[in-house]
Amino acid sequence: MNNGTGAWRKRVAPSVPLKLDLAEEGGGQLHLDLELVFDFNAVAAIETATGMNVFSGDIWKNLSGTHLSVLFWAALLGRQPGLGGTEGLEIVRSYIDVGNSTQITWALYESFLIFLSPEARERLRANPLQPAAMMRDASRPPGASFGPSPDTISGLAATNSAN
Repeated sequence: MNNGTGAWRKRVAPSVPLKLDLAEEGGGQLHLDLELVFDFNAVAAIETATGMNVFSGDIWKNLSGTHLSVLFWAALLGRQPGLGGTEGLEIVRSYIDVGNSTQITWALYESFLIFLSPEARERLRANPLQPAAMMRDASRPPGASFGPSPDTISGLAATNSAN
């Protein structure tokens, strides 16, 4: 919808903050204050890069390093469009390591929950399941929700708040 002036504008979707402190070569630290946004632009980027339907639940059920990095990259594009393309994906992948992959996964999940309708969000919270085999033994960060259940994600597109 236009803003009354006849000009169209892009909606600013809600975001989830993510702070990363990354060790760099030579003992330095890279401090990142990021905002993750899950919207249909992110969904399209994820589906284009992976060939997977986000709403089928498969990407969460079979979360791999590739899938995690694409989800992270796509969720950053809403606030950091300069990260688009292969070079941007490579930059984002450099921010992920074994020590922060759980933190990133939960932040992505929270961003995904905000994207959903309240009804779909409650269905996922009522039927919690950690995403992916890599997360089975990982502890949740304080205050984190459980990941989406692949059994309950199917059909969420019909109740998505962005529809």
